[in-house]
Amino acid sequence: MSGAELPVCSRRRFLGLAGRSVVGGLMLPAAVACSTDVGEPRTLSFTVSQFPHLALTGGLVVAQVDELKLLLIRSSAQEVVALDSRCTHVLCDLSPDVYGKWDGTVLTCTCHGSQFDAQGNAMTPPALLPLGRYPVTFDPVSGQGSVDLEHPLVAPP
Repeated sequence: MSGAELPVCSRRRFLGLAGRSVVGGLMLPAAVACSTDVGEPRTLSFTVSQFPHLALTGGLVVAQVDELKLLLIRSSAQEVVALDSRCTHVLCDLSPDVYGKWDGTVLTCTCHGSQFDAQGNAMTPPALLPLGRYPVTFDPVSGQGSVDLEHPLVAPP
């Protein structure tokens, strides 16, 4: 499905569908693609009340929008980071239910041992490049945020 064909997704529809795909605090790949309107940039909206794991620093949830799988990480009290889930070494899926191991500060790829910090920076080889990263607007007071899926800060692999 191309960006122009994305369905408009109301908050009620997004929360309803997302709620059905949360298992053990992780949002699994059955998540929803949401956009504002046809022709406008694709975004993913979220709330901390929707994903309680994002309430505390070190929390992580997995979200999938079309073919893009994201790791949403509460990296600090003020920030949520959106990272592409593919390791930059050989593209293993870093979701905690696949090949990723998250300890609250370091994401480890169990395929070959690469490690990334909560900002997606490569810390331990064999991966040398950072994870793809997307801009997130987040209000820590309301707990509402959105991810700009059209303009990555760091290009995904």
